[in-house]
Amino acid sequence: MGLVWPWTGPAASAKLAPYLVGIVVQFAFEQYARCKKSCSWPVIQIVFQVYRLHQLNITAQLVTTLSFTIKGAEMTPNNLAINSSLGTLLNVLQCLGIICIWSLSSFLMRFFPSNAATVHRIERFQNILLYNSKLKCMLIWEFVDDVMIKGE
Repeated sequence: MGLVWPWTGPAASAKLAPYLVGIVVQFAFEQYARCKKSCSWPVIQIVFQVYRLHQLNITAQLVTTLSFTIKGAEMTPNNLAINSSLGTLLNVLQCLGIICIWSLSSFLMRFFPSNAATVHRIERFQNILLYNSKLKCMLIWEFVDDVMIKGE
């Protein structure tokens, strides 16, 4: 790895540093929004997640272009090491992309519940109301029975 650092190290650092800084800035914005009790906290998370996906896409395009450039050159041990390093970097970017997409989709699923979950909640609420109305009817009929028995 030390052999290929002059070629892939600065590119990896230059492309992954904004990603990591973005995570820290997002955390700071979320803490500020929480401190101010702002209603904009969902927008903060969505904007940063989408921008992070954009950063990963740009970085993956750069790494792919570099990889194809190296493949066009003659295969020396140094070029093979650089190509392997770029492949590893591309795998890391893909893993980060999957994590980012999973994070964004899970946030959206929590923030905007599916129709089935909403229907289930409504049905459960309706069942509670129906049970309560049946219980009230039973209590009313018992009261009427008691009044009629005492009234006779």
